[in-house]
Amino acid sequence: MNTKLLAPCGLHCGECPAYLHTQAGDEAGLKETAAKWAEEIGLPISADEIWCDGCLAAGRKCSYCQECGIRDCAMSRNYQHCGQCEELPCSRLKQFHGTAIDRHVERLRSAGH
Repeated sequence: MNTKLLAPCGLHCGECPAYLHTQAGDEAGLKETAAKWAEEIGLPISADEIWCDGCLAAGRKCSYCQECGIRDCAMSRNYQHCGQCEELPCSRLKQFHGTAIDRHVERLRSAGH
């Protein structure tokens, strides 16, 4: 796994449709993804809001990722990801991942310090 694409929370940007469609310049794919996410989340989100170059990239980020408290926490501690934190898994990470927390904690631990 390319750890450069590992988001602080344990999601992998290389698996994210927003990232993949952005990198491919696929506007139709971004529109489809935005519509799907809007339905799943129940909040309006547009394709313009999900252009993304990766969570840790200096470029574009999904509007949600720009405001991510997990990302902000990791960055404030100078961590690339939460696997570097002694509090793993914290309550914020548990709430975000819900029942999938174990898979993401394993991914973060395997990414190491």
